[in-house]
Amino acid sequence: MKNFLLAVASVLALSGCESESLVNTQIRESGDGSNRRAEIVNDTNMAIARLRVQNAATQTWSGNILVGKIRKHSSRIVLIDDGSGECIYNFRATMESGQTLARNGLNVCRLQSWTIFRR
Repeated sequence: MKNFLLAVASVLALSGCESESLVNTQIRESGDGSNRRAEIVNDTNMAIARLRVQNAATQTWSGNILVGKIRKHSSRIVLIDDGSGECIYNFRATMESGQTLARNGLNVCRLQSWTIFRR
């Protein structure tokens, strides 16, 4: 885990990506030692306006976990944790245009990044 944190720090320093924690007051760290931080990479031509996550076990969606937006061709580190100790979450990103992109079943205890792109 120490190597992962050093790698994230290096990426942050080199790429200038933004670092952000969840802002939802219901979200808190589980305290079990698992790293539930992931880099959300926006590899599209528009900003990500909202990002919501759902604990797959409880089927409970968070509110928007972003402060501001993730600019096009940028990234941000976010904490994905509701204090339950669960690792599997579903993700839903809403672009500035209103288009929603989703990814289900991501293991945030092992996930290093989720790249959102358009084909």
